[in-house]
Amino acid sequence: MAAQWQDWAAAERVAPRDAVWLLPYSALLAPARQALAEQGGWQPRVETLATLRAQIAPVSSPSSGPGADAVLNRLRATQWLREAGAVGWAGQDARALRHGVDALVRCAQALQQ
Repeated sequence: MAAQWQDWAAAERVAPRDAVWLLPYSALLAPARQALAEQGGWQPRVETLATLRAQIAPVSSPSSGPGADAVLNRLRATQWLREAGAVGWAGQDARALRHGVDALVRCAQALQQ
């Protein structure tokens, strides 16, 4: 599989250093890394969802509730709205996005109280 991936990456002009092999479970990490190492050259990152998330996700403070930090609350609200599919109208109307963020933050603060 590692040789096939290398051939595919070369044909598609994918730089291995920019690629990530995403595996379904951690038991496959060591064998996959070993197989890639045997091929030589640059290797892609080999991760599972859990290991990738641990490396790139922001660290959440256990004490950071909805009212802990106003700026962080606004950033989270913006992220949640974008993830919920609000990108269409949010990308077209920045003012509408701000109003949506304000409403979401007010709602979270009301629920906290």
